[in-house]
Amino acid sequence: MLTLKKALENSLTLNILSSCLALFLAGFFWIDLGSSVTQLGLNQLIRVVVLLLALTSIYLIWKQDYATLPILYLVYTGCYFLYQLLFSKSWPIYSILLVLFAILWLIFPLFHIKINHGLYFFLFVLVLFEVFIALSYWLVNPISRSLVMAITAYLFGGWLTSIELKKNDLNRYFIFATLSFVVVILTIRWGI
Repeated sequence: MLTLKKALENSLTLNILSSCLALFLAGFFWIDLGSSVTQLGLNQLIRVVVLLLALTSIYLIWKQDYATLPILYLVYTGCYFLYQLLFSKSWPIYSILLVLFAILWLIFPLFHIKINHGLYFFLFVLVLFEVFIALSYWLVNPISRSLVMAITAYLFGGWLTSIELKKNDLNRYFIFATLSFVVVILTIRWGI
């Protein structure tokens, strides 16, 4: 039976699955963006940036050197994909949360936490589930919702890093996440 601990120890499998997920989400973003953005130049620029971020994230996943960019990329594009399924395709919320759980299961090993995998994974899933459900009631577009989810994952990653390394770096993560959240809230167009 494949347990969370065994899966976290098998980095090759998780690297392959995370890389496939990054390519799938980049492809979905590429296709979906074509129908939602009407300006040709901005459309192509966003597509190229998302593809470059996907390739950079895959490189960093395999190098296992710097995990923040792949985590933020996978959370952002994964939540964009899930919000599109929730609102455009009318998928039930329980199936969306199951897919989100699978995405988070692939993302969590990128934090490189050595102790108490289960407790931190449970907290990570619980926090992101709650934020995802709360954001589904906001009258904003999926891109803004996904940005808030990525900021939440960044703040959670900072908390995990400060616990693991016994440093007080949480303040830096908290200040950056707060400023990013304020900027996102102030620049959101309210009403879809």
